[in-house]
Amino acid sequence: MKRLLLLLHILLLPALRLSAQANGPEADTVLFIFEQNPGDEKWILKKAKDDRYLQVHYYRHDTLRWQYLALADTTSWNAFTFRGYRRNGGIENEGLTEHSLEFTRHDTLYRFTEWTSAREEGRTLELLLRIGDNESTFYGKTDEKLGTLMILEEFSDLLPNRYWPE
Repeated sequence: MKRLLLLLHILLLPALRLSAQANGPEADTVLFIFEQNPGDEKWILKKAKDDRYLQVHYYRHDTLRWQYLALADTTSWNAFTFRGYRRNGGIENEGLTEHSLEFTRHDTLYRFTEWTSAREEGRTLELLLRIGDNESTFYGKTDEKLGTLMILEEFSDLLPNRYWPE
């Protein structure tokens, strides 16, 4: 019986830690939320308060379905590609921003893109899913309280900007 309890403890402890990381507000800072418009799906980009890891959590009907990367550690930042561009200026100068974050999970490319334009006075959010040669694009809610991908510019030491070709 003691062996069974010890085995259950060993098997369940990592799952409990993941659950705490996924749900513990004291452990994570939400950077960006993509909510499908319309729909019951959302992706939440989180980082540890101490910048130890970066993760995306996928929810359907408010239930966590998966998180990428499954384990939160210091190498997680390397699993994402960030691209950001900013052209300052107002309407006269066609001021705009374009920021994207992508990762690949189980042969599926996920690319979140956010555009803002001074001329159009708003922003556009898209999620591109690509499996092989097949692509689908989904549009997200643009509520300002959902965060911004632009904040990733602040983490250039952990997540370099790959907008410009190397």
